Amino acid sequence: MIRKLEWDSAFFGIEIGVYESGEINYSNQYDLMITKSHLPGAFFLQGYEMAMQEEKRIYEKELCHIPSIASEVQFFSLSGLEARDLYPLAFEAGKFSRFRLDPHFGEDAFRRLYRRWVEASINGTFADAVFVLVQKEALRGFVTVKIKEKIGYIGLIASDPCHQHQGVGSTLLVYAEQWAMMAGAQRMKIPTQAMNRGACVFYEKKGYLLAERSYISHYWRLKKT
Repeated sequence: MIRKLEWDSAFFGIEIGVYESGEINYSNQYDLMITKSHLPGAFFLQGYEMAMQEEKRIYEKELCHIPSIASEVQFFSLSGLEARDLYPLAFEAGKFSRFRLDPHFGEDAFRRLYRRWVEASINGTFADAVFVLVQKEALRGFVTVKIKEKIGYIGLIASDPCHQHQGVGSTLLVYAEQWAMMAGAQRMKIPTQAMNRGACVFYEKKGYLLAERSYISHYWRLKKT
């Protein structure tokens, strides 16, 4: 069975599907097939060639007794900033994204995707809240949060590379946890990649546990000769 990814296909202008089971051959019209598995390794998909594989990790933490903090974090909507101000930080957040590491997409497609992610988070499609941390009139970082069925989800979180290891990420994360708790969330989940070792270590230090590991691969259709 192959399930078409409607949003992805429309955004990138190609046919993209998620392979779930069954035989695949040249008659399939999908340009890109994505597979998800709990084990590493390659599938054999007739007529397709694997371009990359990532280990996706989801960290999870129970939200309870989050200490209050005094900070310069504020809602994006109240900051006077524009969406384009967040783009460079979004690109930093996605530097290990499979859409950046897959050579078939390229840097331009990756940046276009993350610009859309920022915009859709701000307009409420991808996130319920977007928070920014501004210090000395300069943007230091931002985080997006969505609540679903009493679970908070971090979509994007990034700090200015020139101000990392200065507590920006910690401040944003704690603020997001506080807000999520007030919104009724009991747990928080954060996705990242195993390759992003710095992020994994950061979340683990903040009390997050590895809840899920999966392997996502991109298979591109071979051109007929």
